[in-house]
Amino acid sequence: ANHGHMDVGSFVYEADGVRWAVDLGSQNYNAIEQLGTIDLWNMGQNSTRWNVFRLNQDSHNLVTLDGRRLKVSARAEIDCVSTGETGVASLDLTEVYGTDAVTAARRTFTMERPTRTVTVTDDFTGLAAGTSVRWAMVTRATEIQVDGATVHLAQGGARLDVTMMSSAPGGAWEVVDVSTGPNSWDVANAR
Repeated sequence: ANHGHMDVGSFVYEADGVRWAVDLGSQNYNAIEQLGTIDLWNMGQNSTRWNVFRLNQDSHNLVTLDGRRLKVSARAEIDCVSTGETGVASLDLTEVYGTDAVTAARRTFTMERPTRTVTVTDDFTGLAAGTSVRWAMVTRATEIQVDGATVHLAQGGARLDVTMMSSAPGGAWEVVDVSTGPNSWDVANAR
């Protein structure tokens, strides 16, 4: 889509007025166009448009498999169910990752009102052995502390714990500073 990002399945998360998982938004196109090397208006899978950090999946709250780009022509419908104290939103992302990468992919958000918890579950079927799986969440938290499977976040006096529950062995959190993008044309990302 025009002005689209590679972000199908991404999310933002806010609790008690604090935005924990953010979407960085876009950046001014004019500076990128002046370079003459980025084709911003080409929405094709291999377009240089997707080399812009804020437009590709690396700047969004998504899972990336083997560093591969998501399928730009893919779409996903959201199924929502609410049962009083629990709300569930689910997306079939198989088309987004591509059947050359997975036989099935689903992202499910479960919101439990009584416990004030949100669980993000990513299920992949048919992943090849040794596939690198990167789960990302972009945050403006001012304090980030990794403690085993849990990351403790703090900002503005509020705190949030993010805990990894993985069926695959060897998972570990890594904190990556994205205050500057990886390329010279990427704008700064304010904290």
